[in-house]
Amino acid sequence: MKTRYWTLVAVLGVGCTPVSMIDRRIEVSAGQFQDIPVPAGFRLVDRHHESHSLALGPYRFGTYRYVGSTSVPSSVSYVLERMPQHAWSLVDRSGQGTDAERLVFEREGYRSEYRVFRQDSSTQIEVDLRTHANSIAKS
Repeated sequence: MKTRYWTLVAVLGVGCTPVSMIDRRIEVSAGQFQDIPVPAGFRLVDRHHESHSLALGPYRFGTYRYVGSTSVPSSVSYVLERMPQHAWSLVDRSGQGTDAERLVFEREGYRSEYRVFRQDSSTQIEVDLRTHANSIAKS
């Protein structure tokens, strides 16, 4: 009887863990991944959580917003030059030669999308990094 009592107390104790304690195990931040290059002079925008990331084992997720003064063509050229150095392959490109370009790269179960555009007399770079669901299933 005592064993059942303590088992019930233990189970209820785990079930009543405050959400704040659970949240501490999985922290979302604006930590930047080293294999996602951005031209020098761009600053991460994170005032209102515009930028955030998470890495759990093989799973990586990131949404970043940067602001800088480099032109769209120069920024795009930098990304196109640097991404292959991190084993990323360009799989899609649109808006070439305009003030709004989109670049999509893939690498070993990950997909990264860059959107580079002019807004409010500055250049904005938005980057989304996602893990393909099928690559997590293989792990």
